[in-house]
Amino acid sequence: VGVEAFPEGPLKHYYNRHNEIVVDYFRNRPGDLLVLNLSENDSMQHLCEFLGKPYCGQEMPILNQST
Repeated sequence: VGVEAFPEGPLKHYYNRHNEIVVDYFRNRPGDLLVLNLSENDSMQHLCEFLGKPYCGQEMPILNQST
């Protein structure tokens, strides 16, 4: 009782550290890593450009949305 099953502080630290390690791994290969913020309007355009696919104005699909 009183012990968090998933303590927020250490989990955030681990998540952020993992992201730092990934970005560091690709630091000399910027064309091999795409970092997207899916809430930004131009995220689909960036994804298409990264994949070498045409961008025709399509939007990023929203698959996990509450009603």
